[in-house]
Amino acid sequence: WMVPAVRVENSQVQPTGGASIHDLRVIPGIAFLIRPNLKVSLIGLIEQANGAPSGGGWGSAGGFATPAPGTSTKEIESIVGSFAFAF
Repeated sequence: WMVPAVRVENSQVQPTGGASIHDLRVIPGIAFLIRPNLKVSLIGLIEQANGAPSGGGWGSAGGFATPAPGTSTKEIESIVGSFAFAF
């Protein structure tokens, strides 16, 4: 058994007097039922951000993904694998 899925999230904000900011997140995933009661899943997170608020204390939280105003960045945020079983 195999169950593929894709989720898309699109956020768009335009602060008063500022440039618009876009954030697109694509979350592909797949789950396999290897044997009865044994499931393996793999999920990824791909993000594209365009713009960032200027001033006001906005900045990255220790990472390098915060784009400068007027720029765009694409990155693979995470890849997560999991194993589950039931009795």
